[in-house]
Amino acid sequence: MATRTPVPSGAGARPGSARDRGTVEELHVLSRPLPSTVAAARLARVAVRVAVRAWRLPGVEERAALVVSEAVTAVLRHADPGGLALAVRTTRRRLRLEVRCSGGLPAALASAGPDDADCAAVLDATATRWGTCDGGRVLWAELALPA
Repeated sequence: MATRTPVPSGAGARPGSARDRGTVEELHVLSRPLPSTVAAARLARVAVRVAVRAWRLPGVEERAALVVSEAVTAVLRHADPGGLALAVRTTRRRLRLEVRCSGGLPAALASAGPDDADCAAVLDATATRWGTCDGGRVLWAELALPA
């Protein structure tokens, strides 16, 4: 079961931020813009699969593709048409997926509607932890990496 960790805007360091990372070294980083269209989820899945394979991260490809697909779909439902961006980061212990939108997301995805409740259920079941940050403009999820 995932831990949902909402971080209010301006309240301390968001998980994965430079202040939160401290001395944790990011091993890999991928950043990519996504269109504000239905193609975004597919493009995000492909980007995550390619990155996970290239970075040789066994055992997380399917979960990462599912998580990013759900996150992009949820963000698309609520995003300002201005655009989306995907960020994928790894440390020795985790894979972090972030979907940023120019508009905000509902404070609690589970209470925003049936489709968003489904997204929250998938993230709860699949991600190690997840939440929103940056004033609700980023939906992030983390997957633990095998030791």
